[in-house]
This record gives sequence, structure tokens and C-alpha cells, in this order.
Amino acid sequence: MAVAFDAAASAASALASYSFTHTPVGTPTTAIVGVNVAAAGTTVTSVTYGGTAMTQVRNAFVSAVARTVVFILDSPASGAQTVAVTLAGAAESVTISCTVTGSGTGQPTFSNELGIPASANPVACYCGSDGTNDLILGFVHSERDNADANIAPGASQTQRQSLSGPTLNRPHCELTTQAGAVNGAEAQWTLTTTGRGGAVVTLNIGTATGGFGASLVGIAGTVSTPWNE
Repeated sequence: MAVAFDAAASAASALASYSFTHTPVGTPTTAIVGVNVAAAGTTVTSVTYGGTAMTQVRNAFVSAVARTVVFILDSPASGAQTVAVTLAGAAESVTISCTVTGSGTGQPTFSNELGIPASANPVACYCGSDGTNDLILGFVHSERDNADANIAPGASQTQRQSLSGPTLNRPHCELTTQAGAVNGAEAQWTLTTTGRGGAVVTLNIGTATGGFGASLVGIAGTVSTPWNE
């Protein structure tokens, strides 16, 4: 059985804490949530799915501009669930939730992250993969003052969610999915309106239990030095 996309939802806020409802289509095996904050200095304190704490697996940021933090939860509760996000302080943010079916347990087998400087375009991020039964998720976050930053995914990707922040710095974020490959795959986005920078995280969700590969390798395109905590 291959890992398959199930459903996605999103919400934007300028508050320190907020929540929204994620409604799976099927019976999910893993829930993934990406929190994109317009201020890199503002950390994400916690994310819960259906009242259960999620595990942070990635934390990408660039300068003081943008932060993208990704959380996962294996074997989440079925049916509609509340996604609750808590930040260290009030800041503009966009959160995207995603559920998949057919996945194994454990943290993503491969992942990658990078900060995007204001001049980067297009942006590409390589993600390792075990094979075509895997699913690669891409969270991309671009900042532009007081206007939407437009993001176009590459031909191999399917856009699942796209949302901008509510008011000030207007973080714009997208979630894309694409099939895994034996030798990995590259996720690429074109920023049709460049801005102040941003962050990208890619995750490979596999069918078997796997360890977490934290090495930052295979970055392509014009990008800054990767930053992570």
C-alpha cells in the first residue's frame, strides 16, 4: 500500500494561540501540521491534534523574517479534530494541517529544511525517499510586506493548501505533495512575487517504521545557508 494524501485544512491568525478544525476524508494513519510564523524570533510552544500533543520534527527559519515548524502525530483519532496552536507570543502566522493514509509509524525517514533569502527564485529543496510508495510533503513560506506573495509549485507537485496571513506582514504559505522516488525527489516553487524571504521544509512520509534522517544534503537552487535548531 502506498502512502496517500487524505485531507488538508488551514487557518491564519495574529494571536498567540488559536484553533481550527481538521476533517479527514478517510481513516488517517499520520497527521502533520506546519506552523509558519512571520517573526523568526517567535517560537511555537505547542501543537495539539484532537487534544493530543504532537511531536516537533522540523524547525526552519531565516534571519528575523520567517519560521516554519512542523509537527507530526501517528495513529491520530479519526473524524473531525481540533488543531490547537500556541506560540510564545502574539505574531502573524499561518498553520496548515494534513492527514495521510498508509503511512508507517515513527518520524519521517528523510527530511530537509532551508531558509530562503529575499532574492531566491525559484526555490528548490531535495528530499530523500525510499521509493514510489512514499509521499513527499512540502511546506513553503514566503514573506512580503503588506501584500500576498504568490507561490507556484513545480509540475511534479500538487498544491493541497494555500493561505495568506491576516494583516501586517502577510506570510503566504502552501502545502504540496508529490510521489516519492527511489533516489529521492526535488520539490520546487516559483515565487512570482518575491519578498523578504521565507522558509521551506520537505518531509518524506514512508510506509514502514523509519528513523529520522537529519542531514541537510542535496539543496538545489539559489538559497541561503540552512538554519535549524
